Amino acid sequence: MDRYPGPVTTAAPPAAPGAPVPPTSGPGLFISFEGGDGVGKTTQIRILADLLAAADVDHILTREPGGTELGVEIRRLLLHGGHVAPRAEALLYAADRAHHIATRVRPAL
Repeated sequence: MDRYPGPVTTAAPPAAPGAPVPPTSGPGLFISFEGGDGVGKTTQIRILADLLAAADVDHILTREPGGTELGVEIRRLLLHGGHVAPRAEALLYAADRAHHIATRVRPAL
């Protein structure tokens, strides 16, 4: 049995690079950039943010952990607070994600 039931379909073909972003009247769009340290996520995020701004598309930039006041403290603990047990580290990331989605992401969509 195939893991994926079939091909992914889209409502419209992808736009050409640099094409204007059409306005929408529906819910917002959540875009996430994933990858290890130093792979260019910040560069790609800035490029996209510049394109969205040039097209007059409302958008927000945020990060995890650190996209909220609570997230800033969690980030500080994880990066500079000394040893954190693996389970506790995972729970801190999960707590930040839950708070971040509830207070920053969902309201922006």
